[in-house]
Amino acid sequence: MTVRFVLVYDFGMTADTAEVRSRFDEIVADMLWHYRPKTETTAELLGRLLAVTPGIELMRELRAIKPDDLEPDQRLIHAHLWERCVAWVTDQAAASAAGFIDALTDPPEERIITRNGVDIADQISLDEVAITTGLSPTKASWRILTGRALRPDGPLAATGDALRAGRISFDVAAAFVEATLTLTDDQATAVQGRVLPRAISVIHPDTGAGCWRSRAWAVRELRRAILAIDPDAAAKRREEAHRRRGVSISFDHPNAMAWINAYLPAHEAMVVYDTLTAMATILRDSDSNTGSDSHADADAAGRPRGWDTARADALLAAIHAAANTLTQTGTLPSVHGKSRIDVGVLIDLPTLLHLADHPGEILGYGAIDADYARQLAGQGDTWRRWTLEPITGHLLDLGRTRYKPTQKLRDYILAAYPECSKPECHRHNTRFDIDHAVEWHDDGPTSAANLHTLCWQDHLAKTNGHTRVRINADGTVTHTTRHGLTRTSEHYWRTYVDNLTSGRTAPTTASTSEHDEPPPF
Repeated sequence: MTVRFVLVYDFGMTADTAEVRSRFDEIVADMLWHYRPKTETTAELLGRLLAVTPGIELMRELRAIKPDDLEPDQRLIHAHLWERCVAWVTDQAAASAAGFIDALTDPPEERIITRNGVDIADQISLDEVAITTGLSPTKASWRILTGRALRPDGPLAATGDALRAGRISFDVAAAFVEATLTLTDDQATAVQGRVLPRAISVIHPDTGAGCWRSRAWAVRELRRAILAIDPDAAAKRREEAHRRRGVSISFDHPNAMAWINAYLPAHEAMVVYDTLTAMATILRDSDSNTGSDSHADADAAGRPRGWDTARADALLAAIHAAANTLTQTGTLPSVHGKSRIDVGVLIDLPTLLHLADHPGEILGYGAIDADYARQLAGQGDTWRRWTLEPITGHLLDLGRTRYKPTQKLRDYILAAYPECSKPECHRHNTRFDIDHAVEWHDDGPTSAANLHTLCWQDHLAKTNGHTRVRINADGTVTHTTRHGLTRTSEHYWRTYVDNLTSGRTAPTTASTSEHDEPPPF
């Protein structure tokens, strides 16, 4: 098939007419592209796409490929090409997030959030980026920093170019940003010049050589380059990093498990690790000496629990011992009128009595299976009674009479709102502030209908007028940001009741014998 289009240029055309003709040419070219003869083999197609700059056109061609038609090695190239596109999209999102922050002409005068001593944005604006992107504030802050550093006029512009060309992964580009964050622009560019040429790679379609460098490789090489570029400032950067040491917790894991992360000076981290290893050695020796039935983690052959498991158990033993010491000596700080470490575990009565297998909850973590909830409920030194209105899920009664009235109201609010009421926060209320939705000075009553919990950070944002809060009739709380982003928290107890009433399970061990007698049992 031969198709020929002849365009005779009219020198009397206006600019608008020329633009229409140009667009017409693009449309015709696109039509011919889709109807071109299919002469490329799959291998040739993938090889050609490896030379295509990531973007819309590459994604369009990748979508036309059927993964089920690919050989295993071709699937790897296909996945790699999609990763290039993911990196390209993430770079665009990072640039947009950074652009929002940098374009603000009237940022609120609030606490400036920093990472590694570098200013990012005020807390309120950063929260809005986190809300719109669905990222945590920490990840949103790194996204902004990455967008600033990799843009064409940034100190790591060449790294950004390599990323957008598909020559490095986004993780490697992010490692460049994190490693050079505390350096001057000239120093960052010099470090980039040492490492980036060796980081850039392109997969050869026939041999498979030229795979992307890993983040671990980039971190190691960047660390060496930084020490070579600016050895005199290394001590200062180390001291600044030392001041940022800390411990954090992450609940983003299933199966009733969580991560405790410690950011420590390297030598102290080694001391902690080696001490845990020594304690783990004792535990493993105990497993070996007492046989395979002595510990749940020992295998059928009688081998002791694994090293990582033993270190985790040693850490827990040390923390439990410290907690017992604080409690017994009376040195445990008082929080909201309580002088003990209290982890809330929710379980309904039928499940506790083995009459049902409804999920329980750990306050701050979320849902757990019924068997685990029963185990934890049996280990507690006190058991708080929770009474729920069965239709609405409203918390009606705490079943406690040991506190004076103000303490009872405080307990009630902390129970009704066991997490910060800001939908994205989910912090547990160990050190919450109890907030008047309608301020006290605006005739807001000190009552259950006007009180809810906020973490100190979100409480400060509301107090300074950057967030508006409304408690709704059903107990949910609506938050509105300074730019009009509105979200409503889910009712904690309503959600809990919904989980109980949907998919109820029959008791797994309840007896159905005809000889069962009525109570008392």
